[in-house]
Amino acid sequence: MPSFLEQQLALEKSRTGYAVVTIVSSGGSTPREYGKMLVTAEGYAGGTIGGGNAEYLAIADAQEALKRGRNTVKTYTLQGEKSSTGMTCGGELKLLFEVYPARPVLVMIGAGHVGKAVLTLARFLGFDTVLLDDRPEADIRDAIALADRFVSTPDFTNELVALDVPADASYVIATHGHKFDSTALKSVLGKPFAYAGMIGSRGKVNKVIHDLRAEGVPEEKLAAARAPIGLELGGETPEAVAFSILAEIMQVTNGTSARPMREVR
Repeated sequence: MPSFLEQQLALEKSRTGYAVVTIVSSGGSTPREYGKMLVTAEGYAGGTIGGGNAEYLAIADAQEALKRGRNTVKTYTLQGEKSSTGMTCGGELKLLFEVYPARPVLVMIGAGHVGKAVLTLARFLGFDTVLLDDRPEADIRDAIALADRFVSTPDFTNELVALDVPADASYVIATHGHKFDSTALKSVLGKPFAYAGMIGSRGKVNKVIHDLRAEGVPEEKLAAARAPIGLELGGETPEAVAFSILAEIMQVTNGTSARPMREVR
C-alpha cells in the first residue's frame, strides 16, 4: 500500500482538491489516539482515523469543508444520548479538517509579451497554467518555460475545443493576430468557463463581436466575454496589462466588486 504522503502527492500531481483529516485528541475508549485520512469531493482517498461510524461521518464533514473551502475542527461524542456517531464505545474524538483546494486553471492563448507577463503573474498567484500557441516551439521557448503545460495548435480551434480543463477555468486570449483572436474566442465561448477575455482596442472588439454574432454565436455567450480585457488601472507595459487582467479574473471568479477596501463594510 502506498504511504500517506505518496497518496497526498498523487492528489497534488493530479490537481485534485482534498482535505486532510487529523486526530487532534481522543479520550475514553476511542479506537485510536492518532491517525490521518485523505478525502476528496468524491469521498475517501486514503489513510485512516480508525474506521467505524466516526470515520464515515468524518468523510462527510471533510467533503463539506471542501465545498465551503474552510478549515474546521469538530468533536465527536462516541456514546450516550448525546452521541454524534451512533457508536456505543465511550469517549470523544477531536478532528482537524485542513482544506487543500484544487489550483485554479488559467488558459493563456498566445505567447506574446502580454501572454508571458500573464503566465508569470498567474504562477505567482497559484494558478495552474496552460499555454496555447501556433508558432514553432523554438520561437517561444521562453513563454513555454513559464507554463505548467504547453499545447501546440495550428488553428486555435480543434485543440481548444478538445482541451481537457475544468469547467471553471479562466481563458485569456492575446494571440498575434485579430483573426486568431476571433477564432479562439469563438472556440472558448463554446465551452463552459469561469472567465473568458480577449485583448484588443474597442474597435477591434466591436468588429470581432459583430462577426461572431453574424456566425451565429448566441447573444448570451457574447455578453459573457470580457473584451476589451482587464480592469482600468492605468499603465501600458505588458506587466501592467497582465496585472489588470489577473485583477479582473480575481474580481469575476471571486464574485467581488473590486471597490477600494476603504469603501467595503
